[in-house]
Amino acid sequence: MKLFSMILSFPLLLSCLNCAAQAQLPEWGKADLKELQLQKCDFDTDAPAMVIFDSEEISFRLDGYNLKTYTERRVRIKIFSEKGFEYANVTVPYLGRRRETRIKDISGITYNLDSLGNIVTSKIEKKQIFRGQLDENVRKLSFTFPNVKPGSVIEYRYTKVETNSMDLNPWIIQDRIPVKNSFYYIVIPDYLDVNYRIRASLPLDKKDTTIKLRFNAGTEQRLMFRAQNVLAFAREPFMSSVKDNIQRVEFSLFPALSLFSNLSDRFKWSRLSDYMYRSQSFGKQFKIAIKGTDTLINNIARFKEKDEKISYLFNYLRKEVKWNGSRSFYAGDLQECWDKKAGNSADLNLLFLNLLKKSGIEAHPILVSTRDNGKPDKEFVSLGQFNGVNVWIPDSNYSYVLDLTQKHTSHLVPPMNILFREAFSIDSLGGRWIYIYDHRTLLKTMISVRAVFNDSTEKITGQAAVFLYDYAREEALKSRDEEEDEEEKEERARKLVELTTYNYSEENEYDVTKPLLEKFDFDYIVGRTNEFYYFNPMFLSSLRENPFTANTRQTDIDLGCNQQFLVQVNLAIPEGFVFDHIPAGILLRNSDTSIAFKRQAMAEGNNMTIKITLDYNYPHFSSEEYGSVKEFYKKLFALLNEQIVFRRKKQG
Repeated sequence: MKLFSMILSFPLLLSCLNCAAQAQLPEWGKADLKELQLQKCDFDTDAPAMVIFDSEEISFRLDGYNLKTYTERRVRIKIFSEKGFEYANVTVPYLGRRRETRIKDISGITYNLDSLGNIVTSKIEKKQIFRGQLDENVRKLSFTFPNVKPGSVIEYRYTKVETNSMDLNPWIIQDRIPVKNSFYYIVIPDYLDVNYRIRASLPLDKKDTTIKLRFNAGTEQRLMFRAQNVLAFAREPFMSSVKDNIQRVEFSLFPALSLFSNLSDRFKWSRLSDYMYRSQSFGKQFKIAIKGTDTLINNIARFKEKDEKISYLFNYLRKEVKWNGSRSFYAGDLQECWDKKAGNSADLNLLFLNLLKKSGIEAHPILVSTRDNGKPDKEFVSLGQFNGVNVWIPDSNYSYVLDLTQKHTSHLVPPMNILFREAFSIDSLGGRWIYIYDHRTLLKTMISVRAVFNDSTEKITGQAAVFLYDYAREEALKSRDEEEDEEEKEERARKLVELTTYNYSEENEYDVTKPLLEKFDFDYIVGRTNEFYYFNPMFLSSLRENPFTANTRQTDIDLGCNQQFLVQVNLAIPEGFVFDHIPAGILLRNSDTSIAFKRQAMAEGNNMTIKITLDYNYPHFSSEEYGSVKEFYKKLFALLNEQIVFRRKKQG
């Protein structure tokens, strides 16, 4: 965020501290024999690798009116087994937009013991360090350590220099592997204010001191954190995001002696809104003239109803202007976005906002944090919480929340990735927080099956129709466009080994007002024990494995939205066969009726119909509620896995 150079107006000050002495880290390039001889992590004995230490040192310098932020990072890792080799592949992402961030002074060393017990080092050569692009705004630096084997110790270091950035990355305490020691140091000159919030339950050592500088009358604050014996972060099914749940400390940065000093959080947000509203890469974009859009604006004017205008423009732009995959709340050149018909999420949504305003529709940009980016917190003033901008159109009948990166849902459906989240609306009056919610059932899947059992092949053959509504439609079409990796393909094949599909067809792909309809024929191999045949009517459902079997849970359960799954199966068996067991009708609800399962079944002769409905009427459960959720799911999956059983009629 380029806020500093705009409002800072006093002489050059320098502040830099060599924190390495404070960190008491070993000298670079000096291996520790005890670390090389270490056989396992003492607080997580099954870990394939362990971070011995991870140190970050943050300092600031003024270069004229430019603020430079220096981050010195040093990491040392112990490899215990071959499963830990993946941690010898390192990628460092960084913002590369307009070359405002650069990575320098990169070094890496592998330490091993030879057959005589001598320490052998292998350095990473410059030619082994690769730079690349993750997306339009984010670049990456990557390298792989040489000569890694079980027992190796690896370490790397680099310096990141950011220009005019008022966003400080959080101190992430946890990793995918256990961390023995984690250090974070930040030296704050008196021309900056840094606030922080601790989002961690584990014990932290903290030291906060202010000293007077000898070379001028200024002061600087030295803030130090340390964590020890940190367990690896474990993902849990249906957790909201890693960022919401990982142990961390977050920071916000403002110039001191400025409009932001000594203000309440409410007024700080108001000032940030004013700044964003006047920013060239944000608020100025609302009013700029975009050549070549006159015909489109005239076409919009033909519609009388507000909803018709919104729908027409929304569908036109998301068809004609392509998203490049990069999510941001800063736009580039909207004229270039229009001419090239492509851009990042801010380009697309601010172009949409610009044209809405030119069509006489009141609309506002809202800063959002998508689900994988974590929940924003209005009690903590920092633009670094957000990773995108959407469009909010308030209306007495319906408040629209729109995002052109959502390609396959109606304009009347808010983006799922920000549902039940706070968002910050930017306007000329100081902005305001709004809550994005929708209690409709917006993820709905309906499966209809007509099938017969062929006793000669011992397969069930039939036709299936799958109706995917709203978010289910969006996810199906989006995942179809994304390439599966080999592991995903193997897992899908493993789960569907009994099923063969053919004659696939699709309807309503381009009509967002209707459900996506998938039709196909299938062969399904039924189970058999002696004379009994077994068939699970949920064979096409995604509800195949219980996600809540762990004894304990650390994170909340986030299902995203209210949901419904409906399965109806009509099964015919040939003459000479009889149904031996048909799952009974039942209604199962949890204590607050937020989840309800209903099953109806009926049979007449050699034909039967079973209908199963599962409703989620509330999408969020706290970790404290996990015990009751687990117990409900145990009962639920016992019912979902109940089989239809049939056999040949007994002779005589």
